[in-house]
Parts: sequence; structure tokens; C-alpha cells
Amino acid sequence: MKIKTITIKILSAIILCSAFIPSYIFANADPTIENPTNATSITNFINIVVDKVVQVGLVFLILAIIYVGYLFVMARGNTAKLEEARKAFFYTIIGGLILLGAQLFALIIEETVKSLGA
Repeated sequence: MKIKTITIKILSAIILCSAFIPSYIFANADPTIENPTNATSITNFINIVVDKVVQVGLVFLILAIIYVGYLFVMARGNTAKLEEARKAFFYTIIGGLILLGAQLFALIIEETVKSLGA
């Protein structure tokens, strides 16, 4: 019983002390916030975000196409597995079109906002 109480007190002291560590470390830090995207406007920010999403999405799209190819090879003439592979291929193509459509949609919005501001 006594060991349990001592353990709880030690853990409480560690947690309490660790709460003050960040304030001690950052006490002399510069409080300015930097822009990690280097975006100068909201349209520029949206463009950067959409570009990054498309880059990551294209990696997943390529992996999905490789997986669909694997499904076709492993089907070996089995009609049920071929149908599953065709369905996966269809959804992969739809996903790729949505991904590229999102980039096109962001570009259209950006051009519309620029034309309204000019």
C-alpha cells in the first residue's frame, strides 16, 4: 500500500515538472509565426494545397493501378475474380479522374477569382 502511494506521488511530480519544460525551453524563443507554405494569397494557398494533394494522390493512384494489374494476373481466367479486377480497375480510373478533376476545378476557381479582382 505504501509503495503504491509513493509511486503515485513520484508520477505526479514527474507529470507536474514536465508541464513546465516547454515554457522553460521556449522562454527565449522568438514568438513570431512563420508561414510554412510561403503563400501570398488565398488563391496561392489553395493552389499549393491542391498541388500537394494531387502529388500524394498520384502516388496512391499508381499503387492502385499496380494492384489492379496484380488482380488481373492472379485471376487466371476465373470469371468471378476477373469481374472483381474489372470493378477495381473501373474504380481506380474514376478515382484518378476525380483527382485530376479536382486540380482542374481549383484552377478554374483561381482564374475566376483573378478575373473578378482585375
